Amino acid sequence: MTSRDYDDVPGTYVLDSRSYRKGYHLNMFCMSLNKAECREEFACDERAYLEKFPMTEEQRQAVLDRDYIRCCSLVPMSITHSRSSATTGSHRRLCTARCRCRR
Repeated sequence: MTSRDYDDVPGTYVLDSRSYRKGYHLNMFCMSLNKAECREEFACDERAYLEKFPMTEEQRQAVLDRDYIRCCSLVPMSITHSRSSATTGSHRRLCTARCRCRR
């Protein structure tokens, strides 16, 4: 993989075509939570619902652990923690604050 001059910016999760491809399935999971029936299914059996998406095990575990920092490092898009936090009952501002405090 080609190194880019912005790959090593401390405390920053870069969104580019490489990270987007890497996090595509995690994003698709998050987007699925727009539908009430999907949120209900996720709430009933989180692991089984996550298995429907061809994510890495690391991505699944980050969602299950509610580790929003890890989610952002795996796919740096606000939709990820926005959608996940809404489904799990966490307020988005709280999740954002946690992300900033843990950097």
